[in-house]
Amino acid sequence: MPLAAKPYANEIIDFLKNQTPYDSNILVLGNDVKYYLKSGKTSNQKFFYQKPVLKQNPEFMKEFLHDVEENLPDYIILPGRQISMTSDSDFSALFNLIDKYYSVKTFEEGKVFTLTY
Repeated sequence: MPLAAKPYANEIIDFLKNQTPYDSNILVLGNDVKYYLKSGKTSNQKFFYQKPVLKQNPEFMKEFLHDVEENLPDYIILPGRQISMTSDSDFSALFNLIDKYYSVKTFEEGKVFTLTY
């Protein structure tokens, strides 16, 4: 007899689905696409999937940072397992933008940065 699928529980996905405007966009840091798929949100960024792509070419990193600065996403998701990105010098410009324009909400699974300007 097959096992029944367990319902997927994630506070960040629940927050995105139930407490954000329908047409808001997100950027998930790292390479965890489940937040896009399960929340129904899309990204306004070319590089919605950064690792390992941005590490392969410095020009991609520059383009990514420029794109984020020009098109600030409504929400930025930092999954818990990607927390090391906060100390990665390649991403320091991104976290400077986050410090400047976003407030943070912490969940068990990671952090959600909300655009506040």
